[in-house]
Amino acid sequence: MQLLDNLSKILMDNLYEGLFIVDPRGEIVYWNRTAETITGFSAGEIIGALCEENLLMHLDPNGTAMCAGGKCPLAALRSEEKDMWQSELFIRHKQGHRLPVTMKIIALRNAEGELIGTAHLFTDNRQMREAVEGIMEAQEMALHDALTGLGNRGYAEINLERCLVEMERYGFRFGVFFMDVDHFKEVNDTYGHEVGDVVLQTVGRTIANSLRSSDMVFRWGGEEFVAIVLQLPPDQLDVVGNKIRVLVEQSPIPTDNGPCRVTISMGATVARTEDTVESLVNRADMLMYESKLHGRNQVTSDLTETA
Repeated sequence: MQLLDNLSKILMDNLYEGLFIVDPRGEIVYWNRTAETITGFSAGEIIGALCEENLLMHLDPNGTAMCAGGKCPLAALRSEEKDMWQSELFIRHKQGHRLPVTMKIIALRNAEGELIGTAHLFTDNRQMREAVEGIMEAQEMALHDALTGLGNRGYAEINLERCLVEMERYGFRFGVFFMDVDHFKEVNDTYGHEVGDVVLQTVGRTIANSLRSSDMVFRWGGEEFVAIVLQLPPDQLDVVGNKIRVLVEQSPIPTDNGPCRVTISMGATVARTEDTVESLVNRADMLMYESKLHGRNQVTSDLTETA
């Protein structure tokens, strides 16, 4: 029996969750090591204290004290004959600041079903929040271009696939614009790579600002950009494309050697029901090369080719 008691204490002390046990009078009779780690309170400081003394000062998400005025979960378990109570709470750390925790309170009953105490299990939600934030940050980094802040090629492909599915399902047409900065190597050779980076940032922001908030712009790679324009009639391809082109042309970048002016060549197409991401991007890319071949700083679209 002593062995089992020792084993139980070892197991409880090494739980991932904080654990404390309260007797029927509301006195804390057990406080495990994880609870010490999470709250900063040692077992010696907590054991023997009454729940109503509110050392941990449990607050619900609205800031209401949980262990005052008969709102203690222990009282609820008694009056409502529940076996478990769970909630998001804020408890006080020994240093004074608040900790967000998930608290699960389990009724301890004897063979006759009488409440003889409660076991309180709690986890520090900061670790979960940090883990979630870390995952979201990693996803953000994986899907966005560090230089321009735009979505990267992978993110563009994800959104193109989504738009194709929505077009097949709901008939939503959309346009794709493939853009390349003209003579970008000469920009780097003349002004340096730092200015080249500023050029890419400026072009990216100009493209994004020339479109609606519902449209999407991505850095495809190098000096190439892709834009997805939603609900775009084919006869608006050249209109939208030339708006972007002119705004980029009229956005010189100041440098120590005078303003750096760049232009873009563009291919524009509207998605077709038979398209895949690859066929759609390849068509826009080929149209962009037509613009290059015909003198750069222009838009070539499906509409242009059939006109």
